[in-house]
Amino acid sequence: MKPDALLAFAHTLAAGPTADEPHWREAVIVAHRAVHHLVAAHLGLDPATFAGTPRAVREALAMIDPTLAPTFIRVARRHFTTNWIAAERAAQSATPVGPRDAALALAYADAVLAARAAAN
Repeated sequence: MKPDALLAFAHTLAAGPTADEPHWREAVIVAHRAVHHLVAAHLGLDPATFAGTPRAVREALAMIDPTLAPTFIRVARRHFTTNWIAAERAAQSATPVGPRDAALALAYADAVLAARAAAN
């Protein structure tokens, strides 16, 4: 699925008229997945393989020289770990996820995709 479609789906989950904790939880996970797919594609990593796992993408992203990277990669570097931690917590179901958590995850993902769109 394309990152833009994933992010649009995450927004739909979080903003629906009947949105509640499971929707916000899934929105956090999907927002991170959108950024993960965008960054993996830029780095030439396939998310369907071991080379494109969240850890591999995180490590490859951290190795990029930000002075040489496109703006959206610099924004992704800034927010990737925070969004990944939020997605991991959401996936564990141990901690409740609220609308504020979803809004923050969506804002981070929006910033990355907006920076990519501005460059095109």
